[in-house]
Amino acid sequence: MFCPNCGYPLLDDTVKCEYCGFVIKSKDNKKQTGSEQGSMMNKNAGVGGSAAEGMGTGDNRNRADRRRAANHGGFSAGTSNGKRGGNGGQNIVLKILIGLATFLLVVGIVNIIVTRIFSGNTHGSLAMHTDTTDNQAVIVDGNAEQGENVNNKENVQESNIQYGDSEKEESKETVTATPTPIPTATLTPTPYPLSSITSHVTDREPSDIGEYKRPPFTWADATSFLVQKAHPEYDNSARSLIDRDYITSWQDGLAGDGSGQQIVIAFDEEHLIHYLEFKLGNWRTLEYYNKNNRPKDMVLTVDGTNFNLDFTDAMIPHYVEFDHPVKAAKLTFTINSVYKGTEANDCCIAEITAFTE
Repeated sequence: MFCPNCGYPLLDDTVKCEYCGFVIKSKDNKKQTGSEQGSMMNKNAGVGGSAAEGMGTGDNRNRADRRRAANHGGFSAGTSNGKRGGNGGQNIVLKILIGLATFLLVVGIVNIIVTRIFSGNTHGSLAMHTDTTDNQAVIVDGNAEQGENVNNKENVQESNIQYGDSEKEESKETVTATPTPIPTATLTPTPYPLSSITSHVTDREPSDIGEYKRPPFTWADATSFLVQKAHPEYDNSARSLIDRDYITSWQDGLAGDGSGQQIVIAFDEEHLIHYLEFKLGNWRTLEYYNKNNRPKDMVLTVDGTNFNLDFTDAMIPHYVEFDHPVKAAKLTFTINSVYKGTEANDCCIAEITAFTE
């Protein structure tokens, strides 16, 4: 059976239409007659001529219309009953679906346009570097690549970023050309004639002595040296004058106080000498210094030119200053007189050092 109001298909014993709410049977479960159903349709439909014409044809026409409405999806194109049927609900759902689809389509189009605008402004190679003490993450063209572990911040790479189609900026290393220095010739001062150079002995260290070199003497000899029977391990030869160890010392080995003894020391080549430093006497201890003789005055001979050197009696360094550099490869010292020691009669010199250009 069909609902006489909307044409919705129903079971035969249905009391009320579940679609439109039309009451088909009374409370005492009696069926309404065809005329009653027609009258109810006319009342509910609320239409003029169309409803009256339906009434004239009676129950059969109404039933035929209802069957056609049911066969066409629950609505009748020629009557207002069909319009109020299932089509009303379906139209609402259809409109909602169409509106939702339209909204999603518009959102998708806007998203594509915005994406193309931003992707068009920036293209090329985009590199992002994260420098940590454990690893380095590198992103190139949107693809993340895990870098190797790095401990040095010096391994960070520069990023090349391009803006637009016509403007390109690249990180470039600026190379500053360092001009090759022109060698400057070292001018060797013309040596003064030895005969015009003077010397001076002082116990005060020259202020500029640190500006000069200390070339080693490579050879030393003396007219004599002492061999100690009690300490044969001690080297008292002239080599002890140039070993740069003031504990050791040259000691003369002849009878007498040491006057007249000669010492010769030499470089492997000529040097311009500005200063000579002397540690006179036995510097092993102050006691040994006092026990042994030490030079009082000596003569320095360079290529036949003599320089008289007078020293004070003190266990301190003595310096010989020249008013002009002395060019020499060999130095000869002759002891003229000595300061007497308290016990031994041996003359001692601990060390001689030259300061040159």
